[in-house]
Amino acid sequence: MVNPFATSPGAVQHLKVVFTGPMGAGKTTAIQAISDGDTLSTEVPISGGEAMEGKTTTTVGLDYGECRIN
Repeated sequence: MVNPFATSPGAVQHLKVVFTGPMGAGKTTAIQAISDGDTLSTEVPISGGEAMEGKTTTTVGLDYGECRIN
């Protein structure tokens, strides 16, 4: 079986990680926690509908961050 993550020594490898889950699961918090710098966020105030207790914003598009793993 071929290892899809195997690279030659010293090669740079880029991976994409996707966090999924229901509202309030901590997806935005996880991205902010593991990112090396500022994150791109599309948080907006919750308007109408049902909001979770203590939650005043929601992500309408995506959150993006980068981290380096050595």
